[in-house]
Order: sequence, then C-alpha cells, then structure tokens
Amino acid sequence: MALANKEEITLGSGDLYLVEFTDVIPDDATIEVEANRIGELSDDTTLEYSCEWKEVQNSKGKVVKSFPIKEEVKLTADILSWNTKTIDKMVQTGKVTEDEVNGIRTIEIGGIKNYINKYYFVHFVHTKDDGKKIRITLKGKNQNGLSLVFGAEATTIGCEFKAFSMNTEDRLVKISEEVVGA
Repeated sequence: MALANKEEITLGSGDLYLVEFTDVIPDDATIEVEANRIGELSDDTTLEYSCEWKEVQNSKGKVVKSFPIKEEVKLTADILSWNTKTIDKMVQTGKVTEDEVNGIRTIEIGGIKNYINKYYFVHFVHTKDDGKKIRITLKGKNQNGLSLVFGAEATTIGCEFKAFSMNTEDRLVKISEEVVGA
C-alpha cells in the first residue's frame, strides 16, 4: 500500500512526555502513558532545527564547496500545569524530598556540585483533525533555566530541550507522522 502525500494544515498543540533516557528508545505505547505526561501545555510548542555551514571559496570568491559544521535541535514549550516534581525534570541541580506526614513536597535547586547530568526522551504528540498523530522524539535536557512568574496570568514553566545524539548515527530528532494509505 502506497502512503499518501497529502499536505495538511496543522493547528493546535499536543502532549509532551518525558521519560528518563536509556540506551533504547521506548516504543510510543510505553512513552505515551499519563504517568510520563509532563502536564498541560500552554500556547505553542516549537521544534527548531538550525545548521551552520562552512563555505570554501576559490581565489575569485566563488564558493566551490560547502558543508555543515554544526547542527542544533531545540524543542520549546510552556508547561501550564505543574508541581515540584515537574520542576525537578527542568533543572539539573534539583533534589525533591517529600514529607508525607505533613503533606509537603520540597525541591531544592542549585549548587553546581549537585549537577545530575540527566537526559530525557522528550516526546511530543500532536493529534491531527483526522485522529492521526505526528510524533517528535529527541534525547535532551532543559537548558533554559527556570522562571516562575506569579501574577495576573497563569504561571507556566518555559522549557527549552536541547537535543543530543540519540543513536549510533548521531541523529538528533525523529519526526513520525501517521498517514492514510493512497
């Protein structure tokens, strides 16, 4: 069966899942469970790919060769519903403690010596109007820091997951789309 090449207009956000990185990328069904969903998202989720090129010119100024020398992939989102365990996934120096007797969960952040160097499978799922899904998966960590603004608008956590090589081919991101056969 041939796959359709129909172009579509895509509207709306989706769901963001985080699973601690292991050497094997889990299948979609394993990742896409409520326990891995980071929370409700606000506004846009953005995947950005950029590439820096080196150009070689001859003595006449004509480009005779060009090749990529640096790539970068980032996925950014604003997390609308969160708790201190969510914050722990956004920082690399956090420590969560829970006092079940008093019903208090605490996160302490900071101290370079507390750096954890934890990576996550960052898995974003957008459901199209026809129910088919677009999935974006990368190995990454939030490198955007943390800013919590308590005010007139809903407090969100802005995250920016930078992608790192996730397999032996040095792939940075995987985008899969469910399509209807022609």
